Amino acid sequence: ITIQAGTARRVNRLILPSQLAWMPNNLVDGEDLALTDYYVSADGIRFLRRRLAPAGIELEGPGHRRFYLAKSTGTRRLLNESELRAILPEFDVEPVSPERLGLDDQIRMFADAQLIIAESGAALTNLLFCPPGTRVVVLVAERWNACTYSQISGVLDQEMRFVTGTLLEKHHKKYQSGFTIDP
Repeated sequence: ITIQAGTARRVNRLILPSQLAWMPNNLVDGEDLALTDYYVSADGIRFLRRRLAPAGIELEGPGHRRFYLAKSTGTRRLLNESELRAILPEFDVEPVSPERLGLDDQIRMFADAQLIIAESGAALTNLLFCPPGTRVVVLVAERWNACTYSQISGVLDQEMRFVTGTLLEKHHKKYQSGFTIDP
């Protein structure tokens, strides 16, 4: 039932679902993000982890694989990714493209993670399935304030660090700006 603004209705029973997460979805161009703009419920994180994991997948680790989450060309903000990918073998880190895998395969892969290196982006939501103790390195541009991934990581006892790069291509939506990371 659509209710016009300023209109009151009497109801017999009102069901108000809990809000398990909050993040801004209508960012204004040029607006800074603040840490207080984000909230993710610890109960919601634990529920999704239990509910989505296929039977037989161990989520408590320890993990053994070391990944770099490669992005498709059209969504990349990290402008010197090729330079970083060139040094990954020195650290036994394998590049992977999660978007090319089905959900069950992504969950299996992340459930065996020891180290994740990634530019910020949706693929990091798979932290839901990483074991406690997984080390996570997030590559971001300077002045980055989004904290959804660190909230997930904190609830699941993972270790997250941010490596801040140099802003090169300013975008009117700051979180879309191009940057580089010194290899």
